[in-house]
This record gives sequence, C-alpha cells and structure tokens, in this order.
Amino acid sequence: MFMVRWDGDLPADRAEWMKVMRPVFEGAGGAYQVRFYRGEAGWKFDLEWRPDPRAEDAMLANSAESVRFNLHLALIEQGKPLDPHWEP
Repeated sequence: MFMVRWDGDLPADRAEWMKVMRPVFEGAGGAYQVRFYRGEAGWKFDLEWRPDPRAEDAMLANSAESVRFNLHLALIEQGKPLDPHWEP
C-alpha cells in the first residue's frame, strides 16, 4: 500500500505519475508514504516505510531502500521532471 502527497502545486499529469508508481509498490511489504516537494530544478521525494505488523514472518520482496531506488528510476525512465542533481 502507498499514499502520495505533493507539497505545492500538483503536476498536471498526476494520474500518469500514479500509474508509474503502482508497479514499484507491488510486492513491497508494509505501507509507504511518498511526499513530493519542489527542488530548484524539479521534484524530489521522501519515502517513509512502515512494516505490516500482521506479516512479521513474511519475506519482503523489496527493502525500503530498493523501493526508493526503483521509484526514482521508474520516474526518470518515464520522463517525470525530477531534480537531476538529487539522489534519493
């Protein structure tokens, strides 16, 4: 599960951003909150992960760090305007 928040104006193509993000979070255990905020040259984001207490013994398909990396890569590959000088 994931929730998304934008600080500032929402991008006009917000639905496309969501479409890019959904596959990244499939198979990721726990709950994620993504907060997008404006940098000097484009969007940046914070990612917070909370484990699912009901699935203590379940294996995670991805760690929070790999989800952050995969989200960054997916958004770049789809041409979303992330700050090019920023790394998550």
